Amino acid sequence: MLSLIVIVAMRRAQPMYTCLDAYFATAPAFLYAASYLMDDGKPWVHLITRAKSNYVAYLIDGQKKKKTFKLFSLFKHQDWFETAPHPLHPERIVHFYWEDLYWGALGLKIRFVWVTDQEHRFILMSSDQSLPALEILKIYALRFKIEAAFYVLKHVVGAFCYRFWSKLLVSPTDKTSISLSWTKDNPMAVNLLKKLEVIERFVNLAIIAQGILSYFALVKTRLVWKIHHRSSWLRTYSSNLPSEETVQRACQANILWGASSMLLVWIKNQYKLKSEQKKSIKVPKNATLEHFLLS
Repeated sequence: MLSLIVIVAMRRAQPMYTCLDAYFATAPAFLYAASYLMDDGKPWVHLITRAKSNYVAYLIDGQKKKKTFKLFSLFKHQDWFETAPHPLHPERIVHFYWEDLYWGALGLKIRFVWVTDQEHRFILMSSDQSLPALEILKIYALRFKIEAAFYVLKHVVGAFCYRFWSKLLVSPTDKTSISLSWTKDNPMAVNLLKKLEVIERFVNLAIIAQGILSYFALVKTRLVWKIHHRSSWLRTYSSNLPSEETVQRACQANILWGASSMLLVWIKNQYKLKSEQKKSIKVPKNATLEHFLLS
């Protein structure tokens, strides 16, 4: 993932900040981001991530002796922390403290930001030592909006319900590997590329569907709530804007209502037609069953 971000930054000729989860809080990730430099010597990509709870860092004094300490131990010194409104939620007050420390076996210099947000305590890491602490917190807080979008894409739209496996792919438990010569004459290579293209199209269509749901939530807010109130209910409303799942339910209900109304119209027309046909048949007043069968 990090290599893809570096490629995008270099192709667009624009430096970027990438915010990743704690899985990427490793020395190889920071080294990889710092290895691709622009003409002025600055990296194309700066990495912002969350430190793990067992991480340690160290200072170097005048005699070049390491003073190692556990990062989470600094939360005991709350008198060192500054107070400010949350960058994205001004109604909340956060306490933060920052320090540039050396970290890892290779001695990478990282900016660490200790944050106390209500009952949550966490430490952020940034490869850019010139970035302010609150700006690091803001960038990291924006990551959760992306996580919410992935949640909707997975659980509401069903973008990952496709069967992504194929017999052409190698099993992770299989030690053997299949070498494909990527030519048009190789049917396995062609079929594998078709499989990958189908997977990409399925996911892209799901992303488009998610975008349509978000558009309806922003533009057709009143209509969505009106349909939703007639078809379902919510015990609590967390926002004035409907979520993608609420829009999806409203669309489903609208389609069902449309289909049911069309069905009712068709039934009424059929009933009306049959009644008119019955009226068109003239039966004599004194007609008997025998007269009807012989006529």
